[in-house]
Order: sequence, then C-alpha cells, then structure tokens
Amino acid sequence: MIDVAGGRVTLASLISVATYVLPSVIGRFATRFPNVGVRVIDVAEQEILPYVRRGDAEFAIDMKTGDMESDLLITPLMEDRFVMACRDDHPLAQGGMIDAAELAGMPLMMLGSRSGTSRVLQAHMAERQKSAKWLYEVQHLSTMVGFLEAGMGVGIVPRMVMRGLASRQLVSRPLTGPGLSRSLVMIERQGATLSPAAAELKQMLLTEFTELGHS
Repeated sequence: MIDVAGGRVTLASLISVATYVLPSVIGRFATRFPNVGVRVIDVAEQEILPYVRRGDAEFAIDMKTGDMESDLLITPLMEDRFVMACRDDHPLAQGGMIDAAELAGMPLMMLGSRSGTSRVLQAHMAERQKSAKWLYEVQHLSTMVGFLEAGMGVGIVPRMVMRGLASRQLVSRPLTGPGLSRSLVMIERQGATLSPAAAELKQMLLTEFTELGHS
C-alpha cells in the first residue's frame, strides 16, 4: 500500500460509469486511503478528452471514438453490449435474445444526440428497414430509468447499467445484431506520470472492469 498523507485524484468519466461503477470502487479506495480526496468530472462523452489533454484530469473513462489521437494512451476496458430494458410487468419482460425489430410499435425511449450511446444506436437502427422508432427522448440516463420504472415503455441501455439497477423493478433482455455495444476505454496523456494515489485508483478500476467484462 502506498503511503499518502493527503492530496486529491481527479478523473473524468462517462456519466453512466460515474453513476453505476465508480461509487463502489471509490468507496473501497477511500477505505484504503482515507486522506485522499477524489474529484470526479462526470460529463458527456464528447466533453471528456479536453480534460485529459489539458491535464485537468489525470485519467478518464470514455467510449472509444475516432478522435483519440497519438497524444493519448488508450487502454481497452470492456465491450459493453446494449440491452432492452423495461419494467418487470411489461409484455416484453420475459424471454432471451430480442431483435430491435421486435420493438416496432412499442413506446421506445432514447437518449438525446449528446449521448455517445444514442449515436451508436441511431447509426445501427438507420441501417435497418424495420427498426423501432423512438417515442420519448430524454437527455440523461437517470431520467430514462424513471420513465422505465413508471412503465412508460422500453429503453435501450448499456448492460453495465442494469447491473447497477438490480434492486429496481426493471429487467433486461440482450439485443441481437453486430455493433450493438460500446467500447469502454481508459485514457491518459502520453508521457504523463500518474500520482501514486491516481495509479492505485487506476489499478482498482482496471480490476473492476475486468470482472465486469467476465460477468
């Protein structure tokens, strides 16, 4: 264990990861290093890279995109597949794999265009003649969860999110089809040296995502 008298670690993160993964990991980190503060910059996917490039965040967790250039060190974390989510009393609640075409005619919720998840899904659905059409658009995943809990239809969310909703009245079914996933990566500046505390938190997160990828 490192000997740290205080200080602070700053990381940037996708909001979904910050909501459903970081609390448990940072909680364990705080137990080991109670004098180290952690600042989480939880923002949309397209806002994360500037924090790392400016050095405002020591590292970040993001979706892999095409603009991650050679000034960044990219470490793959996991492929997070999308699933259909709904309340456990919904007509589509039971069953195994489901095709997006089966959602046609159902009240479907989508995240707004600022969401990287939404852009992946919209690109996939645009290629299919019988893809479902959204009825409700919201900007935050927490809002979508509230709509789903109210029984207002079905939504498409990352599988990782459902792990954090295990105690809720929601269920999920995996979606069929290639490309229905997001690639989560850890980002650092090339040549930058993490503080000892940041290096410890990074390793804890790498371990957590390895376990998530195998669950």
